[in-house]
Amino acid sequence: MKNTIIYITAFLFSFFAVTLGIIYLNANYQNIFEFDFTKIEIEQDSLQLEKNEYALDFQTIKDYFNNEFRKNILDSLKANTIVKYDTVYQEILKDSALLDSINILQRQLTRLRSEVANSTALADKIEVESGQISEEWIKQTAKLFESMDPKNAAKVIKNYSDNEARELIYSMKKNKAAEILTHLDPNFVNRITKSQI
Repeated sequence: MKNTIIYITAFLFSFFAVTLGIIYLNANYQNIFEFDFTKIEIEQDSLQLEKNEYALDFQTIKDYFNNEFRKNILDSLKANTIVKYDTVYQEILKDSALLDSINILQRQLTRLRSEVANSTALADKIEVESGQISEEWIKQTAKLFESMDPKNAAKVIKNYSDNEARELIYSMKKNKAAEILTHLDPNFVNRITKSQI
């Protein structure tokens, strides 16, 4: 059994070696079967011409895929999508209950859009008015604290939030604000003045 395997392996190896040798020799020499072993001279012009032909063929194929093939595929996909859309739309038109539901939903959507637009306009108006009230409150309160004793004003201001206290202090005259700050806790003063920077 071992001898048979060895013989078969040797035969196959010899067969492939001889076949490859014949292919190589036939490609490089004139006619090996008539023992004409003159080297084949390939003209550079013919090689260049073949390369150009292959390049031209490749460019033609590339252009076809980039233009015609892609266009055909896209047209086919668009047509298929339109057909599906039209089919679904036609089915919806056949069902009156579904059509009524769509009309109701469209009316509700229109109503909700108008409500959102109105509420946005109202929110903008309220924001502007609250900004004006807030600015007016800050101005009036700052004037009030300027007229107070700095020690008493400091006692009241320390109970405000940092943002409110900052707005009040920076709305006052510098001299009066400085006097009030001297009576406030240094950590509180540090917080409200650092945030301004």
